Amino acid sequence: MINMRIPEALLDALKEKAQAKGIPYKRYVGEALEKSVLR
Repeated sequence: MINMRIPEALLDALKEKAQAKGIPYKRYVGEALEKSVLR
């Protein structure tokens, strides 16, 4: 588990993308970070 501060507009965008995929936003953030790091 990590805690991080991000701008509210970015959080809103992440939540929208997660909702479009039908997954919780925290899972979406984890997947996005993993894809970015493992490229």
